[in-house]
Amino acid sequence: MSPPMTVTLPEQQEVLIAGAQAAQVSGTLGGREIAPLPCFDIEDLTVRTGTGNDTITIGPEGLTAYGWENLTIDTDGGNDLLIIPTTELKPTAVDQFSRTGDFGDAPNGDDLPQGAG
Repeated sequence: MSPPMTVTLPEQQEVLIAGAQAAQVSGTLGGREIAPLPCFDIEDLTVRTGTGNDTITIGPEGLTAYGWENLTIDTDGGNDLLIIPTTELKPTAVDQFSRTGDFGDAPNGDDLPQGAG
């Protein structure tokens, strides 16, 4: 390579993960361990596995990741196992409404400005 170039090294963002309301999905696919997947600030997560004997584990924090609304576990054959060591099974964003966008100087609780949304 010749300049200009940017080298980006992957690293886990511990500060970001520690400060977020995050949940974790981990497990094995066909007997091979997968890397833990910290989840936050997403609406929907789908975990799909193959025909092997798979194990999917939801972390002890449950489905509490910020903004999370839906979790789909889609296994395809095999002797699969879903481990959920918690009673926190309702994602925090379910039944919540969050308006986003440019609403000018409208204070909270006001009607949306003409043409917004």
